[in-house]
Formats: sequence, C-alpha cells, structure tokens
Amino acid sequence: MFRGASNKMWSILSDGENKALALLKAVPDMIFRIDQNGIFLDYKADNKDLYVPDDKIVGKAIKDIMPEHVSLLAYEGLEKTLSTGEIQIFEYDLDIEDGETHSYECRMVKSSDSTVVAVVRDRTAQKREIQHVEQHKRMEALSHLAGGIAHDFNNQLAGMMGFAELIIQESGHNTNILSYAENIIESIENASSLTKQILAFSRQGKYEHNLIDIKDVIMGLLNRDKTKYVTPCHIDADIEDEIANIKGDSNQVYNALLHLVNNGCDAVASGGELSISAKEVNLKSDECKTFDFDIAPGRWINIKITDTGPGMTPDIIDRIFEPFFTTKTDGLNRGMGLAATYGIIKNHGGFIDVKSTPGKGSTFSIYLPPADNSKRDSQSDMHISDVPPHYSKSILFVEDDHVLCEVMAEMLKELGYSVYVQNNGQNGVNFYKKNWKNIDLVIMDMMMPVMGGGEAFIQMKKINPEISALISSGFSIDGEASHILANGAKGFIQKPYRITTLQDKINEILEK
Repeated sequence: MFRGASNKMWSILSDGENKALALLKAVPDMIFRIDQNGIFLDYKADNKDLYVPDDKIVGKAIKDIMPEHVSLLAYEGLEKTLSTGEIQIFEYDLDIEDGETHSYECRMVKSSDSTVVAVVRDRTAQKREIQHVEQHKRMEALSHLAGGIAHDFNNQLAGMMGFAELIIQESGHNTNILSYAENIIESIENASSLTKQILAFSRQGKYEHNLIDIKDVIMGLLNRDKTKYVTPCHIDADIEDEIANIKGDSNQVYNALLHLVNNGCDAVASGGELSISAKEVNLKSDECKTFDFDIAPGRWINIKITDTGPGMTPDIIDRIFEPFFTTKTDGLNRGMGLAATYGIIKNHGGFIDVKSTPGKGSTFSIYLPPADNSKRDSQSDMHISDVPPHYSKSILFVEDDHVLCEVMAEMLKELGYSVYVQNNGQNGVNFYKKNWKNIDLVIMDMMMPVMGGGEAFIQMKKINPEISALISSGFSIDGEASHILANGAKGFIQKPYRITTLQDKINEILEK
C-alpha cells in the first residue's frame, strides 16, 4: 500500500498497525512521507491521482517533481512543520494532462524530528461547487437589479410614448410635427427592445404561453439570410424528426438560439465549423449528477450548438452570461445577447450547460422541458378585431407614476372614456368601494407604494366579484401578473404600449 517500503517490513506489523493501515487505505486522500530535505520516502495514492508516474516519486526531491510555485509552498511548509510542530496547510493548483486545472489542499503534520506526513486532497469538485453557488448568487443579484431597472425604465418609456401619441393626435395636418412624434415613438420602441432583453435576462420576460414546435424555430434560424448573422457562416444541422413541443414564447426562444448561433458564427470567423442539433433525451439520475445545476431526471428537449473555434478558458465560461460581458478587446459585441439567452432559457424552465476547451471549440447544450400535450393553443393566432370605442364607459386608472397618470388620463379621454385616477392601490380600493357601480373597467399597475396591484385587485374583487380589470406592468406577464390573471383579472398589457394596443385590450375586455 505504501510504495517504497519493503514487503518484509509490512509482514511483521502488529494487528493494531494493520488496522491503522486499513484505515489509511480507506482514506481517499493522497498521503506522502517526506524527510527534512524534501525527499519522498514513501506514499499512498492511486496512480490516476499522481502528478508524475509512480516510479518517479520515492527517492526524488519535491523540487525535482513539482512546479516551482508548488515547491516553494511545500518547502516553506516543511520547514515550519519541523521547527514548530504545528500543522501547516496550503493550497495550490496544478495543470493536469487532461487539460484541466485541479485544485489541491495539503496538510503537513510532523511525524518525527526529521520527517513529516503530507496529506493531499483534491478539492477541484468542491471548489467548482462553491464557484457554481457564488456564480448563481451573482447572477441572481444581477437579475434582480436588471429587472428593477427595466421595470422603472419601461415606466418612463410609457410616459414618453403616451405624450408622443397625444402629439400625433393634436398635430392636425402639420406633417413636420407628425414626423417628429413618429420618430420619438420609433426611438421609444427601440429602447423598449433593450428593456425586453434585460427582462429576459432577469427571467421576467416571457410574454406568451403557447406551444412551440422547436423544429420550426430552428428551421427559422437555418433559413435566415446568412448575411444577417453577426458573422456570415454555414451551419450544419442534425434535427430529429419527432421532437415534443415546448411551452412558452417562440420569439423569445428564437432570439435565445439566435444569440448562441451569432456567438458561434463569430467563433468560427477565422476558420472552423458550426453545427446545431436537436433531439429528445431521457436523462437518468446518474447523468443528472454530472451537471453543475440541479436538473431532474426524465424527458428533456436537448439543443446543442457546437463550434470548432478557439474555445474558452474556465474563467471566461464563468462570466459569459453576465450582462455586457465581452472577450473582444475592441469592445465590439458588448450587449445583452448571452445574458438574455440565459434568462430566456431559465424562464422557460430550462438549463444551459457549457463545455469548452481552448483551441478546440465550445458546445452550448440547452435542456428544455417538453410540454404536457402537443395541441397548439387555440388563442395563439387570435386576432382582436377593431371594435368601436365604448364612449359611455368609465375607467378607473390606478398608477403611482404621476407622469403616466397625466398622460393616460388624456389618452383615455381622447378615446372617449370617462376617467378617474388614483395614485396607489389603497386609494384605488377606497375609491372603488364608493363608486364601483359606476366603473366599467379598472386599469391598474402592479408595483405601487402603500398597496400593490395584486392586493388591490383582491380587495376590489371582494367588493365586486364581477370586476373587470386590466393589469399593467413594466415586467412581463409572468410572476405576480399571471397569478392575478388566474384569480380573475381580464387581461394584461405591458409598458410601454401604443394607444391602439390599449384600445384593442379595452375593447376585448368590455365586449366579453
């Protein structure tokens, strides 16, 4: 068991010593006995765990075997252990032949006046788990921050959009003013597309809940004009014929895959191949344990995007899903691309596994849960027809942003409605309690001081179980909004929105 010791020596050991050796053998750590000059006397370790072949250890000095950075730590620990008798602990990393960096912890214990025992433990898996947890916490913190910023930004955009719409209404035949207002709206919509990406990263950006044929989504990518990719490239495909549908937002899933394909095209710009594959897999429990995330055994839709480009180092992999992170030294391609992809996949109940080897390429493996059935939602292609405005109807608008209150009151009056405005949920409930018989529709924000939209809706429903309410938010339909809809709210509209979109939503609810 201990290399370097004679068989005759071990044969005369007492029962107690044999028990001690049995215990040592059961310990997974590597154990080395080293003299005061740093010479290995003997050791216990599996050959697969050794840095050098097992016949090149006993009788050799630490400095002859280990890299300089490890040798310096080892000799310092050896000297302190022998001189003080105290246990010395140090950590180091080694590049192993498999191309990976392993992390080790060494504990040196004095065993005689001239020797120490060094117990070496491979802590690579433990460190990766710690890094994974820290990365998850970091991404969650960024997600929370990004979602809050996007929500507040959408509120501001909603006010701008409303006033731009009013300018159009008041522009008459002045083509210059009309053009200016339309340009403002176009800029607001462009800004809104960025907030949608931020919301996607924060996992608050799934806007539809329809059945998606993943093959159709991938074929859309393959049939896309190749010149429209960040770097034009050819994509090889291997798509199974029979793949279950998933549930969610097809546009979001398409954009998530598009970001990964763009990333792959960029990686093979100087040479290499890019491929995409999709199939249904049935993960076993043992397979699930190999991932850095908690994925449940069972059926999954597995989409792989693989490139044979330059690959990535572990420190890059740890950061690729952070907002605006880029490896480009010139700062090109900074944005929300991969961060949005991360959020979209997580928001659809999925996971992303990244494997990469410098000089060989990268593989992004996406796992998405299949839908429970294969029927498409009957409402996925529903078109809301134009309905004449309900001029005799009254609307209670509940919103804490004073700019939105002002602009929405004007917009709703412009559409022909009587409008009452309250600046928080509690005031909205109090007003509704006194006037509910004269209110045909409540339009209410989700996040407000004093009382939020969710609690306000519950209180209003107690007053009038038949309440008609349209929920509005800078976040998406997911989260609390989906719960309110399940509890009886009639519709949802996301900020910022056009006046025509608002009119369609109101008509849809009031016509029911």
